[in-house]
Amino acid sequence: YKYLNSIPSVESKSCISSIVYLYKKYGEKFAKYIDGHFVIIIYDKDKKNFFIYQDKYTCYEKLFYTRIGDFFYFSNSIVEFLKLSLVKRSSISNTALYHFFKYTYISPPLTIFENVIQMTIGEFVSIFDGKVENRQYDRWDFSKNRIKNEKEAIDIYETILTKSICSLY
Repeated sequence: YKYLNSIPSVESKSCISSIVYLYKKYGEKFAKYIDGHFVIIIYDKDKKNFFIYQDKYTCYEKLFYTRIGDFFYFSNSIVEFLKLSLVKRSSISNTALYHFFKYTYISPPLTIFENVIQMTIGEFVSIFDGKVENRQYDRWDFSKNRIKNEKEAIDIYETILTKSICSLY
């Protein structure tokens, strides 16, 4: 959000005008410049391309999609596909079921249903000319600032803890 406020050429500081500015400046990978929880849907009428972006945290909102025939459906609840009879209850994914029994969890992009996909962190879906592609716009980079040993981890933890306690007083 701090980055959005620093954009000089956006007259109104609304989220929508900032998103449009970033999309025009950086294209498909604009979302890497946004820090926060979001789902953004864009239709680029010039390119006739439709995009759905999922933030790189996805702690709160999950996003699912499926394609049936010439139609593309998306929702933040997998149950909605069942309500619309878009997915048959019998179309259980054996791979996802295996993961559930082995790990007690089904990780994205798998879902319990065969043709329903869950978006992953930092991913966007592009729909153009009848083709659906999902790609990453951003990835976590764990190679930077790696903690080298237990002592360093404890020192960092104590520093963060001390700062948080001191900020209360």
